[in-house]
Amino acid sequence: MLTLRQLRYFVAVVEAGSMTRAAESLHVAPTALSLQIKALEEHLATALIRRHSRGVAPTEAGAELRERARAILALVEQTERHFVPHQTLPDRPVQLGIPPGLAGIVGVEAFLGMPAPLKGLELRITEGWTVDLARKLMAGELDLVVGYGLHSGDAIEVTDLVEDRLIFVGAPNGGDEDVPISLEAALETNLIFYGEASVGWRAVREVARGAGLPLGREQHVESIRVWRELMSRGVGTSIAPFGVIAEEFVRGEVAIRELDGPPVTFPISLAVRRELMREGWAAGLVDYISALVRGAQAHFSTPFRTPVAPVGHEV
Repeated sequence: MLTLRQLRYFVAVVEAGSMTRAAESLHVAPTALSLQIKALEEHLATALIRRHSRGVAPTEAGAELRERARAILALVEQTERHFVPHQTLPDRPVQLGIPPGLAGIVGVEAFLGMPAPLKGLELRITEGWTVDLARKLMAGELDLVVGYGLHSGDAIEVTDLVEDRLIFVGAPNGGDEDVPISLEAALETNLIFYGEASVGWRAVREVARGAGLPLGREQHVESIRVWRELMSRGVGTSIAPFGVIAEEFVRGEVAIRELDGPPVTFPISLAVRRELMREGWAAGLVDYISALVRGAQAHFSTPFRTPVAPVGHEV
């Protein structure tokens, strides 16, 4: 799906002539920017950017898309100014909870890219495990939560946004990356999960039990930073959402493999306190966060196919 964010990122890259400079101006990580441009090229099935020693430049198709994208973005801005009515924003910070696997992808965008109707809204982001964030939402300490496998209740409304299919993570070995690994074989490796509350461990435990596969050899660390470092050093393997290891994968520090057999999946959902939805601005915020999650799906799940034209840091 083509998104306005992809068009905005693409125009910024072309105008800056550099992935790094564009990332700085957009306040996003170069890796996240690279993945968005790659997803745009895959969607349009054509190369849009070529790299050279001084940075990047648009291809012929990229130059045409730049002009179209500028026109589209200008029209969207004009439309918002014309139709969006003035609305009273809350006089308090709005609290959004988000887990580590999504924080770097969706959290930064949510903080920086508020649409015109919500300019001036103060958004505070709390990072934590989905189960802990759900408890805080029920207790009224958070207003919204983006997380894995959330459930509706009397006071909470939940919308499933995308399905995240987990992948196998290991050290690069130059041999088996393109070959799927069975869940049974993956469970026999030295698995390390980033906490017993993590979506990876919860999903694997559920699917393995349903398939009658043995568990019990796994290890757990309660730090996403330590877990990523262990993966990068090849100390162990894991089964996890692609988003939590995407930057390490792009840098070549880890390898990923598709899981064969019963799929290990979890829905990424948005939960909001029902009382919040009585306020006029809340529906716009919910739509905005939902669109961010859906638009960033390329980060959550890798399709395990060769992109049309790989784009990364310039050489």
